[in-house]
Amino acid sequence: MVNNSFIKFKMVKIKLTTKIKKTVLQLKKLNPDKIILFGSYAKNQQDENSDIDILFIKEKFKERRIIDRIHSIYKKITVSGADIIPYTPMEIQQRMGFNDFFLQDALKEGIVLYEKKN
Repeated sequence: MVNNSFIKFKMVKIKLTTKIKKTVLQLKKLNPDKIILFGSYAKNQQDENSDIDILFIKEKFKERRIIDRIHSIYKKITVSGADIIPYTPMEIQQRMGFNDFFLQDALKEGIVLYEKKN
């Protein structure tokens, strides 16, 4: 499991758009461990051209390569305008160990929209 000392989530209230709600509902059917909103919507800085940035965390994927995971996810959802980044908890921990600034920012600014109950 992920070392939670790396992950600190920003506690803010945002207005969830219909598009975000639909995206989360569809992604929940894929049995994730956690769905995190990051980027402009999480920072409440979105405009009409903003896409929805989602970190999709799941313990195991059928696909080994991230690009294959992305394609698989997009085949199963109907919402457009969402950028979905699929990682395992172990991959997140490894990338944090490499000081992945993109992922650090996503986790720091991110808002957990769904978390599987154990």
